[in-house]
Amino acid sequence: MRGLVTFLAARVARALVAVWLVSTVVFVVMRLSGDPVPLLLPPDAPRSEYARVAKELGTDRPLPVQYAVFLGHVAQADFRTLDPLPRAAMQVAMGLPAGDGRARVDGRSSSRCSSRCPSA
Repeated sequence: MRGLVTFLAARVARALVAVWLVSTVVFVVMRLSGDPVPLLLPPDAPRSEYARVAKELGTDRPLPVQYAVFLGHVAQADFRTLDPLPRAAMQVAMGLPAGDGRARVDGRSSSRCSSRCPSA
């Protein structure tokens, strides 16, 4: 029994190190692309809007603070903050646009309603 506990403890420790390493690589790669705020806003947006979005996303904080917040979200399995747009995780994974969940990749609605139905 003692050998099993030692074996399992070693496996759990290795898994935690692997998760930490992968999380660190993901954080670094995400930050290599630069600040995401200019990509999310139109070029003619006012500076106040840039500041608001940066504060909302947390990119106005120092990198160590961003990393600590990122690791906190990873520890809680909260991956919705990794996507700057408020979309469901399944929509992000499937490449679907934000919406009511009826959109398909080809842009047509998957609703069974024909042309006679009133628009929603």
